[in-house]
Amino acid sequence: MPAQLSLGDCVRRAGLKASLVLILFDSFLSMEAQSSGDWPPVSAAELALTDNPAMPGASAILLDRDSRVDDVKSVESEYCRIKIFTDEGRKFANIEIPYVEKQQEVYEVRARTVRPDGTAVEFSGAVFDRLIVKSKRLKYQAKVITLPEVGTGSIFEYSYKVKWHQHAPGVLKNPSEYLIDSTYSIPTMQWTLQHELFTRHARFTIRYLPKGNLQWALIRPPAGSHVELKPDGTAQLEIRDLPPMEKEELAPPENYINSRVHFFYVLGNSYGFWSELGMRQGKELEVFIGHSKTIEQATARIVTDTDSPEAKLRKIYKAVQQIRYVSYEPEKTEKQNKQENLRENKNVEDVWNHGYAFSNEINYLFVAMARAAGFQAWVVKLVDRSQSVLDRVVLDASQLNATVVMVKMGKDNLFLDPATRFCPYGLLPWAESGVRGLRISDFGADFQLIPAPGSDSAIIRRTASVKVDSNGTIEGKVQVAFAGEEALVRRLDHYDEDEAGRQKALEDEVKGWLPAGANVEISRVDAWEDSDKELKAEASFSVPEFATVSGRRLLVPLAVFQAKPTHRFDSARRTYPIYFQYSYRVEDDIHWIFPEGYRYESIPSAHSFQNDSFRYKTTLAPTAAGLDFSRLFSMDSFLFGPGLYGMIQDTFRKIASGDAEQAVLQQKAPGHGENARTSPTAPSLFSAPLVSLSDFRASSPPGRTPNAVPARDPRR
Repeated sequence: MPAQLSLGDCVRRAGLKASLVLILFDSFLSMEAQSSGDWPPVSAAELALTDNPAMPGASAILLDRDSRVDDVKSVESEYCRIKIFTDEGRKFANIEIPYVEKQQEVYEVRARTVRPDGTAVEFSGAVFDRLIVKSKRLKYQAKVITLPEVGTGSIFEYSYKVKWHQHAPGVLKNPSEYLIDSTYSIPTMQWTLQHELFTRHARFTIRYLPKGNLQWALIRPPAGSHVELKPDGTAQLEIRDLPPMEKEELAPPENYINSRVHFFYVLGNSYGFWSELGMRQGKELEVFIGHSKTIEQATARIVTDTDSPEAKLRKIYKAVQQIRYVSYEPEKTEKQNKQENLRENKNVEDVWNHGYAFSNEINYLFVAMARAAGFQAWVVKLVDRSQSVLDRVVLDASQLNATVVMVKMGKDNLFLDPATRFCPYGLLPWAESGVRGLRISDFGADFQLIPAPGSDSAIIRRTASVKVDSNGTIEGKVQVAFAGEEALVRRLDHYDEDEAGRQKALEDEVKGWLPAGANVEISRVDAWEDSDKELKAEASFSVPEFATVSGRRLLVPLAVFQAKPTHRFDSARRTYPIYFQYSYRVEDDIHWIFPEGYRYESIPSAHSFQNDSFRYKTTLAPTAAGLDFSRLFSMDSFLFGPGLYGMIQDTFRKIASGDAEQAVLQQKAPGHGENARTSPTAPSLFSAPLVSLSDFRASSPPGRTPNAVPARDPRR
C-alpha cells in the first residue's frame, strides 16, 4: 500500500441554514493547512538507524508526522518523514493524496529523498491525478507522486496543503447573533492516529474558530495521550511510539478498532445531542410522511379487515416494493435526466403517485402505509456496520448512514427495509442488524437494538452427484440453493450486471469451492430477481487428479466443496475481535459414485460436535454404487472477543480435520468375487441408515456467513 491518508482523514463539516431559529440539515466536507517552509534537519541518529527497536524486522518507520488544520483560513497541511529499512519498504515512496474534486484544491506538493550518506535529492517529477471513486454527486481523486531515489537506508519526506472552497458557517464565527433553539454539532476534523507504519512521533494541531465551542472525542487513544488547549488558540494532540494496526484474519472494519480523534463544534448543550437530533429529524420526516387521504385509500385497497396483522404488513411490503427504485438504476447523462424529467418527491403521496422513489423514500412510504393500517411505525437510523460502528461520544450525525423501519407487533419490534431492493419481508441486509439505531420521532427519540438473526436466515444448500474414475479425476453436477441473507448478498452484489455477468460470478464462486484447476459450467440459474424465492443454480464440474492414486489404492476426500480451507487461524495470539459478517449455515448432500472394480479399505467415521456458537456434523452411508456423504456446519454469532480466540482455533481445526478425511478404496484383485464396492467390514461402520439433514435441521440453533463481500447499496 502506498503512503497515504484515507478519505476518512478528510474534514467533515455540517452546513447550517439560520434565521431567527436555527435549522441544521445538510452536511459539507472540509480540510485545512500549514505552511511548509524548509525541511527540518535530518539528525545523525536518524541516518544511522537500521531497524526499529520496538518492531525489529519492520520494512520502514514513520519518524515524524505533523498534521495541522486552520479552521479560520479553511486550509490543512500534512508533513511526513519515513525511514526505509528494507526493499519492501520502498513501496511507501508511492504517495497518494486524496481529495474531493471541485470542493478541495491540493497544492504545494513537495518531497525529497535523503540518501544514507546524508545528501538530499528534491523531488522534481510530475504530480499525477488518479480517480479513486466516482459517485453521482462526488468525485474522489488523488494526487500521486513517486520518489525513484528511495532505497534501503534512505529517508524521504513529503508535505502538501489542501484548500477548502467552502468556509465555516457564520453561526460558528458569531454564535451570539443567532437564536439557538436546540443542540447542534458541526464536525470539523477527524484524524486516524495510527499509520500503516510504526509511528515514532506525531503531532495533530487544530486552530479553531475563536468564538466556536470546540469539543473533541478520543476513540481508543494511546495510553497517556490527551488534547491540550494552547494559548495561541489551537488544540493539540501529541503521540509517541504508536504501533500500527495489526493485520489479522477476519479483523473487524478499521473504524471498530483503530485510534482516532474527532473535533467538532457544539451549539447548545451537548448532553442531549442524540435525543434532540432524533426529535428534530422526526419533525422533518413527519412533513414528508404526513397523514395523506390518498395513502389511506391506497392502503385500504391493499389490505382487508380480515387479514392478520402479519398478512397486512406483508401485503403493504410487497406493494411498496413495486415502486421503481431509481437509486439502483445506472447513472444517467445530463441529457437523459432532462429527457425523463423525474420530479422531486415532496411527500409519500408523491412517491405513490409518481411510482418511483429515491434513496430511502420507499421506507418512508412503508411507514405511512403501516400507520394507515393501524400499526405504530417509525424510521430508525443507524450505522452500516460493514464500514464502522456508532460512537455516541462523537457528536456527528453523519455517522447514521443507513435507514430501516421499526413496526410494533404486539410486544415485539419488527425491523424491515423494503427500500433495499430484493430484500424479502422479515430480513435485513446483514450490515443493518446487530447494531443500535436511533428511532426518529418528534415525540422523543431513543436508541433501539436491532437484533442479528441466526444461521437459519442465511443458508447455502448444495446437493451433488460426483463420479470418480480410477485416475482420480472427478466429474459431477451440483444444485445450489442460496436462501435468506445468502441470496440477498448475491442479488445486491450483481444487481447491475447482465445475465452473462451474473452467471460468470456464480461460476467463479463454485470454482472457489473446488481445488485449483477445476472446470465449472453453469447450466441454469433461477429466481435471480425474485426475492420471495431462493436463488438457485445448477452446474457441472470436473477436477483432474482430485483423488490420490497410490498403487492399487485410491484416496478420495469426501468433503469435495471444502477442498480449500476457508479460515486457518494459524497465529498463536490475537489482538482484535474475530468478525464474521453474519451467522450462516451450509448444508451439503453428496452422492459419491466410485469406479468399477474397487472396494472399501477404510472409510472415515462420522463427526458431530456443538458448542454455544458452532455446530458441525457429518454422516456417511454406503450405497450400491458408492457412498452418500452429508455435512452440516452452522455458526450462530458474528463477533467474538479476542479471549475466545482459542475456542475459534479449536473449532476450525476440528472442522478442517474432519473435512480432510478420506475414503480409501482398493482395486479388486483379479478373479476376486466379492462385491466390488463393499468390504466385509464396511457394514459394521455404517450399520445405521443414512441420517438425512432434515432430521436435525429443525433443532439447529438460531444464527449468519463468513467473509461475504459487503453488498453494495447505491442509497449510501
